[in-house]
Amino acid sequence: MSIVRLGLKQLRAIGLTPSYEELRRHPWLTLLLVKLVLEDERIPINRGDDCPDSVFLYCLGVLYHAQGSHERKDTSFGAVFRMLRSMIQPQIMFQMGPTSTFLRWPALIDRLGRDHPCRRHFVERFGVEPRTFMLVTYAAHVPVLNQEQFFSLPDFDPLRKGLGDQVDRVLGEFTRTMEGLRKELCAQRAQRLANGDKTRPHHEINEVPWLVNFPLLQTSTDTLKDWHACVFTRGMDEGVHRRMSEQGGAYTQHFGIVFEKYVVEQIEHAKITYLSERAYWAQVGGDKNAMEAIITDGTTNVLVEAKFTLHSDVVTTHLAGGVVWRALKNVHKAMDKAWKVSERLHRRVCRTGRAPRPSKIFWSWSQANACTARQRGTSAGCLARMRSTQKGWRRKVRRPRRLSN
Repeated sequence: MSIVRLGLKQLRAIGLTPSYEELRRHPWLTLLLVKLVLEDERIPINRGDDCPDSVFLYCLGVLYHAQGSHERKDTSFGAVFRMLRSMIQPQIMFQMGPTSTFLRWPALIDRLGRDHPCRRHFVERFGVEPRTFMLVTYAAHVPVLNQEQFFSLPDFDPLRKGLGDQVDRVLGEFTRTMEGLRKELCAQRAQRLANGDKTRPHHEINEVPWLVNFPLLQTSTDTLKDWHACVFTRGMDEGVHRRMSEQGGAYTQHFGIVFEKYVVEQIEHAKITYLSERAYWAQVGGDKNAMEAIITDGTTNVLVEAKFTLHSDVVTTHLAGGVVWRALKNVHKAMDKAWKVSERLHRRVCRTGRAPRPSKIFWSWSQANACTARQRGTSAGCLARMRSTQKGWRRKVRRPRRLSN
């Protein structure tokens, strides 16, 4: 398919430019165009005339002007922030560049005991142990980072000597031919229509590129090609969580505890003095609200709370503040706990020294896809930063009733 070949050519050329120049060329729109073409069954895959470069660039221009066009007409309170929030989603992964964070999910699970529910589910879902998964994905990661145009399956023969067919099992989870990609896309479209959704969902124009689901393209029997280095690392990073989330609440319940412990572990590794949840309870009572950790340097408190929740791709790019606000219930709980704990610190109930008067609360979360286009997991690290700059902070800062940015 000539449009896919043009897309790969453009993505390859973009990948060789400085990062700021790459962002100016909007690689996520190239990936969106490839997705739309692959989904359209009227466009033949292995026959037909080649697409001229001028037509390809014209289509990219149409997508560029469509991104955010409707949102620019919204003049309600906070509309510009919601527009930027939705449009920035696909840009972030390219702005960060390729990373090795795709190893974090299997690495955390690999530390768990063999009877832990998360580890059992991982082995059942992927058919390999977490450590094997890391070995294979890292081996595939090397030629991607080296900007190699193709890499062949026989390159993995040294790993196959010790791991056997487990190598192909892992690679097969993230690899599709063009025909296989069309089959996946058409199945998802049929599911959308069965659910009463639109053929082309509104959030699609701003979504993280769909091809992160299958970051490797099989071009022949023994040859693989990556779409883009950032697509590969993001796809592997989200891929574990997306597939593990097929188990639903049972997975998030168990892994949420693992994640909370990991957050505190990172604080300890950084040699930062902090007040633990248990130490806080010992001073104020076990029935009170508490955070995972309270970091303080004498003038500033940083309250850290880890949450694990599911929400949809639609929520990530939705423009209605109320929809987003209602969809992130666990994040709201973390924010509410931060308010209550900071208020207690303000009243100097916790005798750990002079507590500063808090005036502002900032919160953020790092995202990871869940099992379907309608679900997404969020590892929410809710940070409440308290500074002693205002008196009577309760009167100055109100809890927001809706999300405006």
